[in-house]
Amino acid sequence: MRTYLGMNPIGHKRVLTDPIMKTRPMDLLFSFAYKKEYDLLKNFPKVNLMIDSGAFTINGQKPNINKAEKHAKEYMKFILSTKKDPRIKYYFDLDFYTLLSYDEVHEIRQKLFELTPNIIPIWHKQWGARKFMAMCKEYNYIAIPCRLGMELEKKGLINYVNYAHKNHCKIHGLGLTNVKVLDKVPFDSLDSMSWIQSANFSYYGARRTYIQSDYVSENVDKVCKGTFLQHLKQAEYYHNKWKWYHND
Repeated sequence: MRTYLGMNPIGHKRVLTDPIMKTRPMDLLFSFAYKKEYDLLKNFPKVNLMIDSGAFTINGQKPNINKAEKHAKEYMKFILSTKKDPRIKYYFDLDFYTLLSYDEVHEIRQKLFELTPNIIPIWHKQWGARKFMAMCKEYNYIAIPCRLGMELEKKGLINYVNYAHKNHCKIHGLGLTNVKVLDKVPFDSLDSMSWIQSANFSYYGARRTYIQSDYVSENVDKVCKGTFLQHLKQAEYYHNKWKWYHND
């Protein structure tokens, strides 16, 4: 189980500007919605990157087909220009499920696969369990949303993960931060932006130890950096916990 910590411009400024971070091995999730941030990572040779298409971020509030088509073309150009970067392990699917039918999403996905084999398709609950099973047989890696308000019932997650593994398909948890799930469900990988929320919700560390909000407001960079390091430790913990299962 590998945990890719989400990064955005604010997080980059508060954490990755520390010179010691440039020499530290890390798994990071980079969003194409903040594509300028990619250039700032050029001096981080030890990071492993997953690239989120940014479609959900850019199109989430006011989705429209013209904006989606423009974004898709830009994302494909980005893949072409970066696919030889050895730090990039995977690119995520273009997440246009609110705008397009599954067949239309599948057609765009095939175009991405023509650019690189390292694409992770995203399944959505609206498509139903049968489509999930079909995707597990069609692809060797898929992702499912686990964000607050969007996640599947926790008791059901283990069934989805077990089915994927039974069909030799790896599975990624999008926005997965619930440690009760991580303790019991052997995802192959996951991503989390929760460390950035520490400044907004006044908690410190991966398991949410709450602190005084006035301290957070006066020490935002310190709190964010501390929480980021706590999440790195958590990532290492779950990697070691499940490596017997994943044989890595």
